[in-house]
Amino acid sequence: MDLVAHKTEDFPILHRYTRGFWVATDLHAEANADKKWFCFIKGRFVPTASIVWGHVTSYLGWLARPSCQGGGGKSFEEVQTIAWFSDKVRIHRFVRWLTERSDDKVHRGILTFVSFVAALNHPDHGYLTQCPELHRSLPATERPETWKDACNEAFTWAATAKKAMMKRGTVNSRVPTEPIKRILELANPLEAVADMIARMKSARPDTGGIEEATWARDVLLIKLMASNPLRAKNLKILTYRPDNSGNLYRQSDGSWHIRIDRRAFKNADGAARDRNYDMPVAQSVWGDIERYLSVFRLMLPGSSEVDYVFLSRKPSTKAGPWATLNDRVFYLTRTYLWGSAGIGAHGFRYIVPTAILKQAPGAWDAAAAVLHDEVDTVKAHYAHLRSSDSGTYVHSLLGSAFSRM
Repeated sequence: MDLVAHKTEDFPILHRYTRGFWVATDLHAEANADKKWFCFIKGRFVPTASIVWGHVTSYLGWLARPSCQGGGGKSFEEVQTIAWFSDKVRIHRFVRWLTERSDDKVHRGILTFVSFVAALNHPDHGYLTQCPELHRSLPATERPETWKDACNEAFTWAATAKKAMMKRGTVNSRVPTEPIKRILELANPLEAVADMIARMKSARPDTGGIEEATWARDVLLIKLMASNPLRAKNLKILTYRPDNSGNLYRQSDGSWHIRIDRRAFKNADGAARDRNYDMPVAQSVWGDIERYLSVFRLMLPGSSEVDYVFLSRKPSTKAGPWATLNDRVFYLTRTYLWGSAGIGAHGFRYIVPTAILKQAPGAWDAAAAVLHDEVDTVKAHYAHLRSSDSGTYVHSLLGSAFSRM
């Protein structure tokens, strides 16, 4: 928690790398915040802390793993300190263990872990380097003679390893698009979503009440993701207020739009740092929005207590965001989306831009706008489409020659 405080303070007492600031936001998508104490500071949510916590627990968990199982062989009590991140030898053993478990392939998770180690031990602005008192949290037999030297050795090793990994190249531990590969190969992947929505509409309950309200919510959720492919976090905390002050709002001409403060985005320090999100909703979704807000949302638990657009059908003692929204998307896509075993909300962030670029090759600005991301980032993620576009263009230019072959 001292590390989180250091990373989120406006004026930290220790040196901090210019880009080492972690954003703390009031906008949080989880209702069970007590269970995630490690990513909160003064009641505000720190997304990066949640990611870093994964690195910390993985390494310290390995340290407490029995030696006969390839672990560090330390007791549970001994490993309760991040001072272990300055132990070059054990860091090396852990990274080697991770690599061996990945069939000797270096994936991005390993690279980000090594980068985290280097940052903690940086000679000038490393958090551990500037906290020599942490050596006392280690077992007496494990304390280095000189803390600064230990940090420097850990930094040098991590920085060298990081450079080698980047030169060698990393592999994806999983391919996020694999579950929707057949859909992305379609001439217009969005047609599969249109087919899904048609299937959902045909399954409308005739019992009314909360069953029908849940159905209307689900249809709107899928249609809205097809129009505005936001991350699950942003969908969970999407708000509507009758006075038009929420995220989802209606303009004077009757059109619906979504506006979100840039601080609520994952890339708040990157692509989203200079602009808020303010995008129109596809006209085909307007009727669903109005029907849901005026009729069906009122049937769901907590509708009078919170202003979130999407609500769970399960009553809760503490009204809050719909924590299992992404699970519901997975269920709906598994049930209704052709050729898919189920995807989360993020899958729509592949389907929609792919559809845009297939229908309008070279429309990188449009794809970046719908994702609220940098054009260069989108080009990097969809380089395969870029190459395909070039190949198709070349073939069209040389069509007369190919026709004679």
